[in-house]
Amino acid sequence: MAKPLFNFVLPESAPTTLSSESVMNMGADMSEQPLAGEGPIKFSIPKPPKPTVPKAPLPEVLEGEDYLTAARRYVRANETSGLTYAEPYLDDKGNWTIGVGRLIPKSELWRYEGRTLTNKQIDDLFEEDFDKRLKVAKTELGKTFESLSPTLKVAVIDGFYRGDLAGSPFTLGLMKEGKWNDAAIEFLNNDEYRASLAKIKAGKKHGVAPRMERIAAAIAAEASKK
Repeated sequence: MAKPLFNFVLPESAPTTLSSESVMNMGADMSEQPLAGEGPIKFSIPKPPKPTVPKAPLPEVLEGEDYLTAARRYVRANETSGLTYAEPYLDDKGNWTIGVGRLIPKSELWRYEGRTLTNKQIDDLFEEDFDKRLKVAKTELGKTFESLSPTLKVAVIDGFYRGDLAGSPFTLGLMKEGKWNDAAIEFLNNDEYRASLAKIKAGKKHGVAPRMERIAAAIAAEASKK
């Protein structure tokens, strides 16, 4: 018969019913006592690996090109794989879209039904969306935006055009503090990014994760440019 680890012997004068406080105190006393023949039990919890920013190509600003021209070119190349759509279509989220990634609210879908946009109309819609996103980027980042390198300005505009940066206030806050690597890691702490990665690992082609990684790489690279 195995010997018990602990023997409890109550004195004759002890009450047969213990209060909850007494039990807790008894447990506290026992926790301080090592097992016979052994020292104190120590637990070591390994630290999780520190997240890293995946390597990805940075947006290119051509020689003699201003960042706005580069951003327009870059955004158009990223949206719908550089294609433009003259008629409404459903994107992979089931949203009605037209032109260069222009989302169509259900209340305005009737405006585009049965229509085929001209190239000029597509360009006009793109310029309207581009200017709106640029204004939001400048408002959200304030003075920080003007201090960014041309490469990061392009990446930031791309992030706001798609909506990833606008939906990540923690990333924007870290960027304002100049914590570039932390900001890049936080930017990729995103459910849509993880879902896109899962699709890619399953053998499906999906552009969201690579696009977000390019933005994150541009954010992290800003540390070496300051």
